[in-house]
Amino acid sequence: MNDNLNSELSRNTHANKQLISIITDNFGNIIVNNSKFFPFLKLTLINLQLQPNQKKLLVNMLDKNYLICKIPFEIKTYPYCQYVFEEWRMGNDFNQILSNTLKKQIKINENVFTYESFSTFEQEIIHSLLSGYTTDKEIESYLKKFISKKTKGNIKYTISMLYLRFNTCSRTDLIKLLKLYELDKYLPISLFPPGIYDL
Repeated sequence: MNDNLNSELSRNTHANKQLISIITDNFGNIIVNNSKFFPFLKLTLINLQLQPNQKKLLVNMLDKNYLICKIPFEIKTYPYCQYVFEEWRMGNDFNQILSNTLKKQIKINENVFTYESFSTFEQEIIHSLLSGYTTDKEIESYLKKFISKKTKGNIKYTISMLYLRFNTCSRTDLIKLLKLYELDKYLPISLFPPGIYDL
């Protein structure tokens, strides 16, 4: 490939650190990659079976969860595809910035609240709260959609333990803190096994 064409392709990649952009030719061969990505990326792209401009969610397979979109385009009549990987966050508030007041009040120590430090049931409760299910009854009904048998834990007790851990006493504030610690970018593997999900 000549340098001019490579330069044109590179300009189609995203500079945003939260976006990873891969450009392939019409046969799936990777031409441009704006990130030192994953060794099995080519296999992943083939298995996605994305239609043009379709989005899918890659869950619990890589370092983060990603929204993926395939964008076809042409340069000098040559067909190419751009695969854009955008870091996924729960809800419609992906770009929401919590108030500076709240951030000043709380000393952030992300190492204390790593996602792996929560039990499986705590992760399920956190996911339920961030999905908009705030009462015990709503959480139980929501989890039953995934787990046919009775939930493996006491919802009220688990939330009270989360209150202690986050030093708060209200569910509204707890949800704000969960977002502040960026726990809204994870999906519990117990509910969402690794895979490619249609949106």
